[in-house]
Amino acid sequence: MPSDNLTDLVLASLEGPRSAFASSLAAAAEQVRGTLAGLSADVDTRNNLLKTQLGGFAAGRINIEKFSTFADGQRSVNAGAVPTLKKAQAVLNELSDTGKDLIQIKVAAGKTVRCGVSRGLARIGRAFGAARCIELAKAGTYNDAEHGKMMEGLHFADWNQAERAMAPPVVVHVQGRSLHPSSLAEFMDGGVKIVLLIDGPCAPATLARLISPNTFVMQTQVATDLDRLAAWAGHGVAAIVPTGAAIFTYAPAGNTAFGNALKIDFAPEDASISPLGSLSAQQQKEDLAMLSALSGAATTPLEARDESPVNPVDQLAAFLLSKANIEEV
Repeated sequence: MPSDNLTDLVLASLEGPRSAFASSLAAAAEQVRGTLAGLSADVDTRNNLLKTQLGGFAAGRINIEKFSTFADGQRSVNAGAVPTLKKAQAVLNELSDTGKDLIQIKVAAGKTVRCGVSRGLARIGRAFGAARCIELAKAGTYNDAEHGKMMEGLHFADWNQAERAMAPPVVVHVQGRSLHPSSLAEFMDGGVKIVLLIDGPCAPATLARLISPNTFVMQTQVATDLDRLAAWAGHGVAAIVPTGAAIFTYAPAGNTAFGNALKIDFAPEDASISPLGSLSAQQQKEDLAMLSALSGAATTPLEARDESPVNPVDQLAAFLLSKANIEEV
């Protein structure tokens, strides 16, 4: 498997978007804790809090006990939501405590990279499932039999657009002989970023078939090159490839022609290619030929994207705690 040092370098390059997601998880859990503390406070504690909040204006003018009863009636979260909020809080804390391991996925020998990524994203999706359950509980519509499973794992296919935009990057450890990355196309949406750490030889242009108009695609041997993926506003995939594989970057800027967005730094000769796993030499040569053809493609420039990058910490925290679109659940 790739060395621990290489893994550390890869994780360091992705630290920005990873830590943004982690900070949001911690902030969301803390705010749920505050909500629970408010719900469980006894009457005297709530009355004292109201006195402090109302200040001198209340003295001699407002009956705190009666006002407290009125205020309790206006609270947006019913005490019946407490069990669900506690369960969701535990999920958020667990994911937050996982640290960098949350975004690492190890694909066992003989297993497909698609299954590994799907499983890893479902684990991350528990955060979004917890957010949905929080909102449902606050609205008084939570049903454990129907909704509780979302906190056990929410598959990528069930993520809405807001959730896909907030996804943290994932680092996938996989053997090159069994790598068929074209199956990862279904995950190329929103802000999803996938980095493949490849063990052993792989097809020379293994990511070529993932090139599409708005998808960042990179094959490199230098971990610090991943800074570009980390800074990319949309979705993308990159691989740390072994010696002999093609080195290229496809970065579709707003007004750059398709062919100009692809930069090939190295491509091996066809004669050096031999069968690898279930891939024939001809299949691998076709990937290289497609890569070469794409580099010379003269196409209409891509439309400039109007949306500006969002702050993932602010967006995720807001979504988790108050702005989840329940209509999309």
